[in-house]
Amino acid sequence: MNKVLEMAEETILIVDDDKQICETLSDIFSQKGINVITAYTGEEAFEKSKKYSPTIVLIDIKLPDIEGTQLFHELKKDNPELISIYITGFASLEHTLIAFKDEAEGFFVKPLPLEDLITLVEDLLEKKRLKEALKNSEGKYRKLSENLEIQVEKRTKELLETQEKLTRQERLGIFGQLMGGIAHEFNNILSAIAGATEIALENVKNDMSKQMLNIILKQSEKASIFIGQMLDFSRIGKIEPKIVELEAFFRETQEVFYVLFHENIIIDYKINPCKLKIDFNQLQQIMLNLLLNSRDAIPENGKVKISASIVKSNDIKDFELNKIRSGDYVHIQVADNGTGMSKEVLSKVFEPFYTTKPVGRGTGLGLSQVYGIVRLYRGYIYIESEKGKGTKTHLYFPVKPQ
Repeated sequence: MNKVLEMAEETILIVDDDKQICETLSDIFSQKGINVITAYTGEEAFEKSKKYSPTIVLIDIKLPDIEGTQLFHELKKDNPELISIYITGFASLEHTLIAFKDEAEGFFVKPLPLEDLITLVEDLLEKKRLKEALKNSEGKYRKLSENLEIQVEKRTKELLETQEKLTRQERLGIFGQLMGGIAHEFNNILSAIAGATEIALENVKNDMSKQMLNIILKQSEKASIFIGQMLDFSRIGKIEPKIVELEAFFRETQEVFYVLFHENIIIDYKINPCKLKIDFNQLQQIMLNLLLNSRDAIPENGKVKISASIVKSNDIKDFELNKIRSGDYVHIQVADNGTGMSKEVLSKVFEPFYTTKPVGRGTGLGLSQVYGIVRLYRGYIYIESEKGKGTKTHLYFPVKPQ
């Protein structure tokens, strides 16, 4: 079932011995205007790749006649620019590490999360277009007069910045997949440790032994919280989205948030009537992470402003690759007058385990966790900051999630 144009510029090759998956994905991508070819074996994939030179290969790690990873390396010999996305029906840390090692742009476990897969493919094709536009612009603008040189430099810079944002988002995505696999395996180990420790506590009479077992149990609980953060970033875990009325939410959590700050920091609320469908605990975790960052950025006296309102997509600053989906959004903003961040720090804030705090003060997962939760609800996050001028964090959640 190949929906292909002979001279297609952008083609996706789907390689899977499951014909139903091939047909379903072929229909979906064809409706998106993407040319599709399918193959059920490695041999068939090799022949069609030579004939059509696809842009992206969506490949099952386990094929009847060859390992998917081996096939990809063979295909790449003839097509060095080929982009890979791995899929598998057997979720394991081993497969995740293979995908990460091969620098695959994506790794998905069956049943496939179609919305995330489609978004990734569209982003990868957009990245390819940007690269080609950048190459074409270099040759084109060299022939223009000196009066246009400033415009060329500006456009080139914009393209490079956009490409960098795409790359960062893609690497965050695959790192999230890796983190999710590791976290699940550690969670199973911790559950066994905690369970065995509780049983031992019931049967041990020696006070010293009880004390040691309690320490083990307490550290297991701390590790479990840390794993919860990893699962939030990787978008894995049990969540219960419900309609949350933001005025009521901030009234309920006001005392919790005040406990975080010393008396010289003021929290100012400006919450307009608006509702959001989200897991209550995840929203609270987002706010706690942002407020802790504000607290740590304010050396002495200061103010933190929290606001919420409904905005139109047209009113949102064009910050995320010109791809803001149209509609109404709940805009939550947290602003402080703390020390602010340099451009270098700001460019890395969403990277897992990146922190500027002293050892023991932070895990480097706070903003990564916020990023993961916001993207889970198809939202956007944008941070404005300048050294010595404080920080504003903007969260945008669609009023009607897609």
